[in-house]
Amino acid sequence: MNRVLLIHACFVACAVLPMCPSSAAGTDDSTSSARLVNDHCPVMPDEFASPQHEIQFHGSAVRFCCDECKVKFLSEPAAYVGHLSHLPAETVQAVIAQSQRQTRTEQADRWVDRWSRPALLGVALLIAVGIAGRAVVRSRRTQPPASP
Repeated sequence: MNRVLLIHACFVACAVLPMCPSSAAGTDDSTSSARLVNDHCPVMPDEFASPQHEIQFHGSAVRFCCDECKVKFLSEPAAYVGHLSHLPAETVQAVIAQSQRQTRTEQADRWVDRWSRPALLGVALLIAVGIAGRAVVRSRRTQPPASP
């Protein structure tokens, strides 16, 4: 009877053990240690990427077809991170959010540059008119009345 239970327990263990997630994760070390890189240039997706033109971007390797594409990517990464499927979604979202914040800041700076000078000139003009008006009023008060 004990032998039957022991054989039955071994059979159940052999049938159930491969289905456990912990054992499945331990059996495939080659895919977890494999380094993920892109095979096409993110700037020019029709071109193949080269290991000679590789950079580290937020902890992931990104390859390009040439140095010009590398410079374009680094100047505006939000436009090209969508072509990099091996980047984590959090990284892509962070890069896009940072680009949007930078765009809003640049727009605000342009608005301030555009309207600050005319506004300051208008205020200066109002102050000058006010000062000139006071001077005219004071000069009329201090002038002696005209004799007939």
